[in-house]
Amino acid sequence: MQTFSHQDLLNLLNEFAFWYQSLAKKGPLPRALSGINAQGEQFLIRLDDLTLAHQERHALISTILREEQAICYAYGGLSSGRVEQQNAPGRLTLVVATSAYFLMGEWVVIQKPPIQFEQKELWEGDNPEDVPAAWFMTNAVPVGPDVERYRSIWRELRLQARFLQRPVNSGESE
Repeated sequence: MQTFSHQDLLNLLNEFAFWYQSLAKKGPLPRALSGINAQGEQFLIRLDDLTLAHQERHALISTILREEQAICYAYGGLSSGRVEQQNAPGRLTLVVATSAYFLMGEWVVIQKPPIQFEQKELWEGDNPEDVPAAWFMTNAVPVGPDVERYRSIWRELRLQARFLQRPVNSGESE
């Protein structure tokens, strides 16, 4: 059975940041979600084409993670607004979390060739239910009566998701 240690979460955050950095060379950075279940099955989906309000998107993400029985996830996207740094269109915020712990990083994306990411912040805590974007696996995001609507949206999105198998560990690496 797959569990995630602090080091595993840090590794996942670094993997997600590397994935985003490779995408930066090809074009705009998407809002994306990746979840991993206890058997090590991982999915990755871009969420850019969704026309949902903020709360609806959060409820959909929570539904997706429940439907896929995720034990941890990674979520990221560009923060809105411009950064007061030349050639930097915004900040990339990435979160990795379980239901009990989270890591959140913020990078400045420097567009001047070669494209670079400069890490600015790294937060972590054992209170994901209190932190937006870290709270998707807690009860802090109400799905409400629209759960069937979100399940239906996920069934369609799932066809676009990329799936892979991660090596399974016992969570003993600390």
